[in-house]
Amino acid sequence: MPQPELDKETFLILARQAGFDPADPHLDDLFPDVQLMLGRMDILFDSPTDGLEPGYRAPGSEV
Repeated sequence: MPQPELDKETFLILARQAGFDPADPHLDDLFPDVQLMLGRMDILFDSPTDGLEPGYRAPGSEV
C-alpha cells in the first residue's frame, strides 16, 4: 500500500484548523490512523470504475 504524503507538521496544522488542540497527546495516536485512511482512499480513487453507474446502494438492496 502506498504511503500517503502527510507529514506530522501538516497533520497538526489541519487538526488545529479543525478545532483540535495540536498539543493533545491523542493526536499522536490518531496520526497513523489518518495516514492509513489516506492510503486506502488512494486505492479507492485509483480503482477502475468504467461502466459503473454512480449512486448510493444500501446494504442488502437489490441492484
